[in-house]
Amino acid sequence: AEEDLASSCSLSSELAAPRVPQEARALVRDFVREMVRGREVTVLAPSGDLKRCSASLSRGLDALKIRVGTASRRIVLRDVDEIHAGAEDAQDIGTPLDDLCATLFLSSGDAISFRMKDVEERDTFILCLSLFADRLK
Repeated sequence: AEEDLASSCSLSSELAAPRVPQEARALVRDFVREMVRGREVTVLAPSGDLKRCSASLSRGLDALKIRVGTASRRIVLRDVDEIHAGAEDAQDIGTPLDDLCATLFLSSGDAISFRMKDVEERDTFILCLSLFADRLK
């Protein structure tokens, strides 16, 4: 009976495996569509204040543009050294982070933290930006 269970488990995982890359591709595609158009995001200031702003990805998926009012900042993804989820490993930046934060650490020494509405959105943001940044290195 254990062999039957083991073979059915491996069979079901083999059947599910092709869907995972499809789902990942769809996730990335949807993220790119939304981010190239631009979307509202929340940036967490070092003081802990939340600032609503607009973020967009370049069509070449090589830069992230953040706009707050009339001010804007362009972050070249090649300059992103690390991306951290939540508060772990990011204590030294002085910003009060929580589990919904995604922090980009830049080669300049700067860090910028985004606060997402949920963990799934945070993880998608980190996954996609990591893929694009790694592709440029």
